[in-house]
Amino acid sequence: MKQSYTYDSMLAALGIMERQIKGNGLLYYEILGLGRGGRPLAVELSHRCTMKFNCLHFASSKGKGGEAPDFLLDELAHLSGKQVLIVDDVCDKGHTLKEVMDCLKRFGAQNVATCTWFYKKNEIHKPDIFVTEVDPEIWVDFPWEI
Repeated sequence: MKQSYTYDSMLAALGIMERQIKGNGLLYYEILGLGRGGRPLAVELSHRCTMKFNCLHFASSKGKGGEAPDFLLDELAHLSGKQVLIVDDVCDKGHTLKEVMDCLKRFGAQNVATCTWFYKKNEIHKPDIFVTEVDPEIWVDFPWEI
């Protein structure tokens, strides 16, 4: 089954995420948008919340979780000792968010949190901030994909 979402629904979701981010009392050093789907959300949230933005192109290829590859350490070195918010469009099985989160923690980032528009219930990772929980069988079409 497939569900399509519009830019208006994305703006509404961004408003909810913004309120949750500002309401949790943490001052994140940087928002890290996971490319490709997390990038548009992370860019807008970085403006709304006045935070630095960076994009990381990584997706779990194993689908089994575990440690992120060492090449990520070079891209993430500046986040050691910092509070980081990882943003993606959807937490499907949870592998990508968990691997990036584990890598950041291994490198010394503090208070690493995750934020997604959609969350599909799974046993690997539940985002700290999410807007909509959808059935794992639903395929989500985002505005930038239509």
